[in-house]
Amino acid sequence: MGKKTGILLIEDDAGDALFLEEILSQAENLAHVLTRAERLGDALKRLKDDPPDVVLLDLSLPDCQGIDTFRKVRAQAPTVPVVILTGLDDEALALQIIGEGAQDYFLKNRVNAGNIARVIRYAIERMRLERQVIESSRAALEASRAKSDFLANMSHEIRTPLNAIIGMAEMFAETPLNEEQAKYVKIFRRASNILLQLVNDILDIAKIEAGHMDLEYIDFDLKEFTEAVLGIVSFKVREENLEVSHNIASDVPTAVIGDANRLRQVLMNLLTNAVKFTSQGKVTLTVRVDPKAPGSILFSVADTGIGIPSDKLEKIFETFSQADASIARRYGGTGLGLSISKRLTELMGGKIWVESRLGEGTTFFVSIPLKVGKVAVPVVAGPDVAAGMLQRSLPLEILLVDDSVDNRELIGAYLKSVPCHIDSAEDGKSAIERFKSHRYDVVLMDMNMPIIDGYTATRFIRKWEAGNSSRSTPIIALTAYAFDVQRNKCLDAGCDTYLTKPIRKAELLKTISGCVRPTVAKGATERVSVEIKELVPKFLARLRDKPSQMEAALQRGDFATIESSGHCMVGDAGSYGFHGLTPIGSAIEQSAKLKDAQALRSEIKALRNYIESLKFEYE
Repeated sequence: MGKKTGILLIEDDAGDALFLEEILSQAENLAHVLTRAERLGDALKRLKDDPPDVVLLDLSLPDCQGIDTFRKVRAQAPTVPVVILTGLDDEALALQIIGEGAQDYFLKNRVNAGNIARVIRYAIERMRLERQVIESSRAALEASRAKSDFLANMSHEIRTPLNAIIGMAEMFAETPLNEEQAKYVKIFRRASNILLQLVNDILDIAKIEAGHMDLEYIDFDLKEFTEAVLGIVSFKVREENLEVSHNIASDVPTAVIGDANRLRQVLMNLLTNAVKFTSQGKVTLTVRVDPKAPGSILFSVADTGIGIPSDKLEKIFETFSQADASIARRYGGTGLGLSISKRLTELMGGKIWVESRLGEGTTFFVSIPLKVGKVAVPVVAGPDVAAGMLQRSLPLEILLVDDSVDNRELIGAYLKSVPCHIDSAEDGKSAIERFKSHRYDVVLMDMNMPIIDGYTATRFIRKWEAGNSSRSTPIIALTAYAFDVQRNKCLDAGCDTYLTKPIRKAELLKTISGCVRPTVAKGATERVSVEIKELVPKFLARLRDKPSQMEAALQRGDFATIESSGHCMVGDAGSYGFHGLTPIGSAIEQSAKLKDAQALRSEIKALRNYIESLKFEYE
């Protein structure tokens, strides 16, 4: 025999209560247990202590009247279905109560065994299904959280050794190598970077599914943005018979508002795919106003490559999907890029689709809503920025906290070119002891360590500083976790900024430079405050010498100098307002890392052409 249905009858009239008991006893297939409360106060206590399966409620009680009666019952037991049984023949009241969640509204003189049994069974079944949905949603949410936690931990475990692998490969590439060794190191670096990209792709998908992928809406120059994206891709093109170009319609607004970083990620995925699958011909990025979606910009990436079979087009955006199993063997890749592009596009409120003919080429279309905006002008340097142009007269005192010997050695190698003294600690406890006994310019803090982790150590340092020091030492978090929640946790603990492993040398040096307030050199008695526009002529004068300097460095095989110069251009160009220089500097930096002399000759020529095209209006 199945469980009996628990019914709570809230009714003060004894005659009406007996009548309803008789009606319920006649109902077929309704095995039940009926309890009764004459006052609302008693009913609310029973609802709290032992909730029934269903409530039959009269609206006219000694201690409460009308719709307030229902509202108080609903507030006490929001998941229990309530059927109204009343003598109030008020259609407006019935509609209002049902609108607020009542199961049904019956007049007492119209109740019979059939309709009351039917309504009770329906109410219980409906509540059962709703509870199933709630439980399923809760289980799905817990599963999603468990997956996110797993991916975050997996990210940490993979990124920690990968940090040492990639970092040591970079350092090894800077040492004197013969031709065979250089070839092996190049393969080594390429393979480790592919592995890193795979980890990043998987985490991007996890972030989107977990709802952790936030959008950042900023003003940006759409034409310069397009040229920069194309410039980054162009340096990867080595085939002389492959042309990469772009076309921007004249009616496309220059200044727009949107998430430039996510849009860049989508277009980079599409462009690198197009280059990968096109052995000859051309790849073209076209930008125009979307005629079918007002307020949206339509980007299209067309290639003359291998094409996609028509029966594979519908699945091309699925995770880990590729047009053919042989694609992965011949061209590489995981099939994640297009899936991420689709999800990011939809996250930005846009849509993406593809058209293709096998053997003739493919065109991907991305329509993104972008508001017309106002591009921000270069920021004028204040006193602190100007002071940053001065050099330190003393070495930096650095506290490096990391439980990994490999990572400590790697960061030590990265900082060999920097005048500094490094104290090392293997855990948070040792770090705290060293910090209390010595004054440091910067702390590099790994966040996942034994004994005392980096979060706890950072909070202790901040608390100790508050009572013992007039300064706040910059703390840079070193974390292998790539989720925003972990990054925010670093900042909440008191870190000034963070670096995600694997850490690159240039990124580390740039971050330290940005955190450490420079000390004025001996003899300097004041800081100079100047506007950027007054510095532009000197910047351009130095820029004019760059091509010749790079060509000379290339002749003597000094790729490190070229890489450094290219990296500086990436960092400086935007600050001085020359955004078209950024992709050129990025391409030079990447080719120098790969020691690709042929590509560098082409890129140095592009730099020279760019410089010659400038109008030196500040001179």
